[in-house]
Amino acid sequence: DFPLPRTRHDLVEVQTVEEIRHDLTIDPEEYRNELKKEQERLNTLQFEMYRRQIPMMLVFEGWDAAGKGGAIKRIAAALDARDYRVIPSGAPTKPEKEHPFLWRYWVSLPKSGHTAIYDRSWYGRVMVERVEGFCTDSDWRRAFEEINDFEWEMFRTGALLMKFWVDVSQDEQLARFEVIDFLTLPRGVGVEDFKIPAVV
Repeated sequence: DFPLPRTRHDLVEVQTVEEIRHDLTIDPEEYRNELKKEQERLNTLQFEMYRRQIPMMLVFEGWDAAGKGGAIKRIAAALDARDYRVIPSGAPTKPEKEHPFLWRYWVSLPKSGHTAIYDRSWYGRVMVERVEGFCTDSDWRRAFEEINDFEWEMFRTGALLMKFWVDVSQDEQLARFEVIDFLTLPRGVGVEDFKIPAVV
């Protein structure tokens, strides 16, 4: 059994990854109409956050090829470009490795009234880095407590922190991998970025 981290908050029952339904669909026309309506609503909410000087942090995690980038793109399309940043969370740079692992996230926090959208996040330490062996057992266990403290500090200072898990079935993930042209991937992205299957 996986040990639960200590937390200041009550743990609530949430749907497990195994319980996520992958067979739900929506009519394309209905989707476009709903997307437009929700983007307009999000734009209004972002302006209100700016007016009240509340920083907002949107954290996206999920399987490779699940659609995190597409979700972020649709959210960003609704926001004022002056008031948000998308922060990718790739492998740490040499200067980042010379600091505690959360340092690179502290320096990217949004200022009051602005939004930071994290394409992967500090949870990499307890998910990918742990599974891939990129950190020690004590590193990822300590990270749970550090993450709780970090998020508590954001909450305590008035930031709005929302976390999203973007899921995909293993069959759909493999189908998406088959159409990826690995020769045209952005610099710094390689085949190793796509080796973790949806079932670990």
